[in-house]
Formats: sequence, structure tokens, C-alpha cells
Amino acid sequence: MLQRIGDALKGQKWLAYLVLGALALVFAAWGAYGIVNLNFGGSDYAAEANGAKISLEEAHNRWVRQQTQWQQRLGGMEIPPELRKRFQDQMLEGMIGEALIDERTQSLGYRVSTEALREAVQQEPAFQVGGQFSPEAAKGVLAQAGISLADYERDLRTQARRAQLEGGIRASEFLTPAERARLAELEGQEREVRYLVLPVERFKSAAGVDAAAVQAYYKAHQAEYMTPESAHLEYAQLSLAALEAQVTVSDTDLRAAYEKAKGRLEVPEKRHARHVLITGKDDA
Repeated sequence: MLQRIGDALKGQKWLAYLVLGALALVFAAWGAYGIVNLNFGGSDYAAEANGAKISLEEAHNRWVRQQTQWQQRLGGMEIPPELRKRFQDQMLEGMIGEALIDERTQSLGYRVSTEALREAVQQEPAFQVGGQFSPEAAKGVLAQAGISLADYERDLRTQARRAQLEGGIRASEFLTPAERARLAELEGQEREVRYLVLPVERFKSAAGVDAAAVQAYYKAHQAEYMTPESAHLEYAQLSLAALEAQVTVSDTDLRAAYEKAKGRLEVPEKRHARHVLITGKDDA
């Protein structure tokens, strides 16, 4: 709501100050604390402002719409948790401000007649076909948006009351004589400035430097153009003793490792035999 007032007053700085200042006085008259109850418990409402409750459904629907808009601005990316919390707090604060302004318009007696409401509905461009209001087009647009006619009329009536409050604040602007005089002084202020322009072209010819002078200066200041030799190395040092100190092997671990590698550690059985053949007399 305050953003709408700011947009309407863009370019009218002093009027904007008066409008926002008047709203600040309204909030100050109500009190900054005690009328707003942010509820995060198990109740059926999201917040309470001066007795007016903001339902969880209303807050949820508002967040769904704003979440879609923010994701579009972020290129379809998911909203980070820290930004999500900030956006939700800003949204809830905006809804509380709207509820307080609505309550104020009610208490001040702002009303919107049925004729004015009907005229506003018929002037809605989305409800017109060929420049004429079409009830069928209005029903179709509202159905597509998931909004009932009663909800639309209620929201439109609320916006009209807010516009009446804004118009009343803008129409009641005034300046004190001291403020008017100060404004005239600021708008009519003048400054005397003296400056001198030194064109570079006028001094180029007198500031010529030949190659010999450049070479001589370089030779006289060679140390300033030298950097110490350096080398950047990356290495890893592996120490068997250091690794051994970090590993503790028990007898059970050794037995398990042996059983696992037993096939590689065993050697097949081999036998070596020698014999001496002696021929006897009977065989001769």
C-alpha cells in the first residue's frame, strides 16, 4: 500500500514527504506495539493487526503469488532460504500495513457506494469486449484467475477506500511559512565556481623525451625494474616411519590378512627322489 502511494507521488518530493509523514502520524497514534500480534503458534491466523486477523489462507495465497514473481526475477531458480525468510517477513509486514490502513478507513467512515463499485467493475479493461463491458468476459477472467465475484468486489471496494484515504491526504497538504521560505531559498540557490582548463596539447611539444634519455634513465634505475628470482614448488613427503606410527596392527588383523591372502602365500608340495640301481647275478 505504501509502495502504491510512493509510486503515485513520484516526482513530487515535498508532497510525498507530507503524505508519508501523515501516515506515520496515523501509525504513531495507534501505537507501534500492542496492536500488531504476529502469531506463529497453532492458531488459525497468520497475524493480527488492531483486532483484524490475517488468515493463514490469505497469507499463503499472497506468498504463492509473490514467490512465483520472485522466481521469475531470479531466472527460475529456487529462492535461497535466507532470502525466502526476508521476503516472507516483508510480505507479512505489507499485509499488516494494509490491514491497519483498512481499519483506519473504516473508522474514519470512508465508504464506496454500490453505483461507484459497479462503475469501477464496468471500466475494467479485462472485462470489456469491443470497448463495452461484458458480464461473460468478467466471469471468464475471474474464473481463470480462481477469484470469485464476491471476493473481487470486496477487494475492489477495499482498494477504493484506500484511494479515498490517499486522496484525502494529498488534498490536505500544506506548507508553513518557514517551510515555504526555506523551499524558495533551496530552489533559488546559486553558486559561483571558478576553474581553469589546462589543455594537454599545449604542453606536449615542450615535454618531449627522446629515446636516448629514456635509455639513460633505464640504465640508471635498472634495480627498480628487477624482481628477485623465485621458484614455486609443490611436493608431498611420505615417511615410512611416520606412516608406520599411525597404523596399529593386531594379531587378529594379521590372521585375517593371512587367511585372505593364503592362496598366494602357500607353495605347492614338491618331492625330490633319488635311487641307485644295482644289477644282481640272477639278472646278469
